[in-house]
Amino acid sequence: MNTNQYIGVVTLAMNDACGTGLKIKIEKTKLTDRGLIELFTAYYYCKNRDFEVHASQESFFKPSLRIQGGLGLIGLVEYESSKDVN
Repeated sequence: MNTNQYIGVVTLAMNDACGTGLKIKIEKTKLTDRGLIELFTAYYYCKNRDFEVHASQESFFKPSLRIQGGLGLIGLVEYESSKDVN
């Protein structure tokens, strides 16, 4: 689908009182798992219907610690040139 084409598809699929109430939320929804899950959850709550989310329950954010090190090209060239002087 093109950039925002999915918004039109979702708007047509939710063409009822609940969809009309969620118009702004539909227009702001990003085409991501999280965005669509939040939108459909709000829609089904409005319709007072039971539903299940069949998606991974993993966190959307995974904090991690990373340490990096290395030599830059300029530092390496300067090191090599100072080695020749001594």
